[in-house]
Amino acid sequence: MLKKRWLAVVAICLSIFLILALVKFFQIRAAIAFGESFPEPSETVEFQSVAYSSWQPQIKVSGEVRAPQEVELRNEVAGVIAKIGFKSGASVEQGQLLLQLNIAEEQAQLSALQPQIALAEKDFKRLSGIKNKQAISQQLIDQARSQLGVVNGQAASIKESIANKTIVAPFNGKSGLHDFEVGEYIETDTLVAWLVGNTEELWIDFQLPQQHGKIEAGQTIAAEAPELFEGQRVGQVLVVGPAFSRATRSLAVRAVIANQDNTITPGSFVTVSAPTGAEQTIIRLPSTAVRFDSFGSYVFFLEQQSQQWRAKRQPVTVLAKEQYQTILQADLSEGMTVATVGAYKLREGLLVNLSGDGAASSANENSVTVSISDQSTIDNLSSEEEIEAGKLPQPPESSAEKEEPTSVEPDLELNLVPSIVVPSTIDAPTESEASTSE
Repeated sequence: MLKKRWLAVVAICLSIFLILALVKFFQIRAAIAFGESFPEPSETVEFQSVAYSSWQPQIKVSGEVRAPQEVELRNEVAGVIAKIGFKSGASVEQGQLLLQLNIAEEQAQLSALQPQIALAEKDFKRLSGIKNKQAISQQLIDQARSQLGVVNGQAASIKESIANKTIVAPFNGKSGLHDFEVGEYIETDTLVAWLVGNTEELWIDFQLPQQHGKIEAGQTIAAEAPELFEGQRVGQVLVVGPAFSRATRSLAVRAVIANQDNTITPGSFVTVSAPTGAEQTIIRLPSTAVRFDSFGSYVFFLEQQSQQWRAKRQPVTVLAKEQYQTILQADLSEGMTVATVGAYKLREGLLVNLSGDGAASSANENSVTVSISDQSTIDNLSSEEEIEAGKLPQPPESSAEKEEPTSVEPDLELNLVPSIVVPSTIDAPTESEASTSE
């Protein structure tokens, strides 16, 4: 009798287990069917075809613009200003008087020497004529010659003093600013004028570090300064320093660039791109196409399989960056398609839609967007019949939607994501069933 009871209990437990297993089987099958009703995940990206080009490695350094003719004029002696011969910022010509200090004393001394010079010249000429008649000694003639030399020397010294107090323009150019006034006393070594000559050609002085010091005269450089001019100005290396600086371990270089439009002002700072190596064959891609991780840099090229595009990872070597582009080398063939904007969303083997490419639009035909206008439609999403049939509920169509389906905006747009949904028609086990299963 006891054995029969135990057999009945075992049979009941087995029946409950089978019922729960069957319920779970149908739940899992419904969830799988629901998940399979969604299209394969995909991402939309922009793309660019691979194209090879030549590139020369360069280094960017700061350079100073200088005029080939540029000088600071200073006075050698102190004195009072007697005359000013130029205006601030005015053009001057070579030899033009710029500033004259008071030379009244020197002029008086020179005037006093003029009679002595004339007398010494007459004495020397008279004695030299008498010598021809052998009526005078050679000593008297030498004394007359010496006296003439002395007075001429004194006059030359006074004239040199006058020249030291007179400042003239050494070449044609444009003067800087000044605030001098006649009668003003200036000390020695005062800046009188800053003169800049012809600026149709300008020099650019810059320094190259030791590891990039292999540059020669005649090589091409490029200068850029967005605040002064658009684009780049191309120039040539004019002079390369003979040795590296002991203080900075850098090499001094001077280049020349054209400036016919006078848009570059001497004294400006520009960014100089100088060559540092031989030309190489490279690929240029937008910086958004290049990704980085612990394994290095890489890009995603797009491979077409059965009218669909798949993302494939390809390691690359980044050589340099220029503004919004990255210069790299990679094992990519000419014409291959590489993902650019949106590449961060990709992973190996992912289905990809190409932005603006009509041929790739077929990969997104199975995408599902359900428009829901009321809560009852949301409740119907979990009905067991629709889940098993692999169908999704459709929103009710109004007359306006039938006439102009594209002109009506849905109240709520829901993008369904594959997930496991338990049908609402299957009740949870009761407490007695749960305790029995335990």
